[in-house]
Formats: sequence, structure tokens, C-alpha cells
Amino acid sequence: MSEMTTADTRAATDVSFEPTRLTWWDIYLPDLDVGKAFYGRVFGWTFQPFDEFVMCVDVTGKLVCSLGRSADPPPQGRSGIRCYFLVEDLEGHLARVEEAGGSVMTARTLISDEFGWYAEFTDPAGNPVGLCSSTPPS
Repeated sequence: MSEMTTADTRAATDVSFEPTRLTWWDIYLPDLDVGKAFYGRVFGWTFQPFDEFVMCVDVTGKLVCSLGRSADPPPQGRSGIRCYFLVEDLEGHLARVEEAGGSVMTARTLISDEFGWYAEFTDPAGNPVGLCSSTPPS
């Protein structure tokens, strides 16, 4: 399997991104091979490596999510499924997270020039949630 470049990944996506819409998710598990076998059989997905993740490609050729390796046992907040919501103002949303009683886990971090940035927070119950944005920092 050849490694997918960010240009290949962008070309494989055909998603309409709308603000605060669920746009992506990562599935964390300790064994990527087990995850690939499971999700491949259940959904018919194929897989392409991308950095430390494995991109999941559905039967129509569209990217649907990624599998990420977590430690065994996984550290706090790094197991299960993490959802990402598209926003224009990462810092503004992170400030509102803290004002509302949540905690910022990861400040603005570059994914790639093609994909933009992400940030992560936990809600007051400790649930991890992600934000993503193609808007550069001001």
C-alpha cells in the first residue's frame, strides 16, 4: 500500500464543509491492524497511511475518518471516537469552551497546508471534542 499524500487525500474528499457541522472523526484503538480488519469487514473500507494515522476510505472512494493508535491502556481522552466540528474562529471557540466550563486539551495545531488546523477540548463531563478550521490565525 502506497502512502497517501495530502494532495491525494484532498482529491479523495468530496465533502461540503459547513460551519459547526460534524466534519471528521478519529477512531482510537491500541491495534491498527485489528481496527483495519474490523472496520474493513463491517463497512467495506480500504485504508491508506497518513502520518501516524490510517485514513479510512469508503466504497465510493471518499475519505470518511481515520484510525489512530492509542496506547494500551490508552491515556485519558485518547480512546474511543473523537468528533471534529468545523469552525472559522478556533481561538474564539476555545475561549467560549473555557468560559462555559470546559478545558482546552490542544490549542491550534497545524494538520497540513491542505487541511488547516485543529484544536481539542473536553466538555464539563470530560468528553473529548475536536474543532477544525481552514482559517489562518489572526
